[in-house]
Amino acid sequence: MFCKINSTLIVFFLLLLGLNNCFSQRQNLIGINTYGEYNFSGYFGNSFGISYERKINAHFGLETGISLRNSFEEFNSNLTLPSGTINIVQKVRESYLSIPLGVKYYTPVVNAAIGLNADYFADWKDESSNPYAKITEYSVSPKLNWGGFVKVSKQFKISQAFVAEPEIRFCYLDQNVYYYGIGVGVKYSF
Repeated sequence: MFCKINSTLIVFFLLLLGLNNCFSQRQNLIGINTYGEYNFSGYFGNSFGISYERKINAHFGLETGISLRNSFEEFNSNLTLPSGTINIVQKVRESYLSIPLGVKYYTPVVNAAIGLNADYFADWKDESSNPYAKITEYSVSPKLNWGGFVKVSKQFKISQAFVAEPEIRFCYLDQNVYYYGIGVGVKYSF
């Protein structure tokens, strides 16, 4: 048992020593992002946010951020009138705070990232067009969904300090929820 702990510590310290040498090419980027996405129900939504990226060496980096993501849900309801019952379609816009944390791999051709994502249900709005039936209460359970994401992107240098980065991404959360889409970010390097 003692030998296993010692060998684990040795490997850990060697890894830290190797990472310390890799930090010579550090770079920080902060950006503003916008996305257009389709959700698992087939509805289009958008999201806006900020991102932070830490380039550790020539090939690897870490990235995180926070964005406000909108998703639409549509469902059928029965409305009882004096003349009878009619079926109506109601639409709700759900707003989520989305927080990704991922590892990014850089190549001259494209960049790829993979990581974890948390989506927190923040708000909703009735988007139904029927004047007779308004939604007064709406909730989502669970409010916090965990999952993973993958994305592929390409950085284009705009100036010495700014880059534009279009990307394609896919996010799968628990509860069989997923979304995918394209986006673009403008990032400042410091």
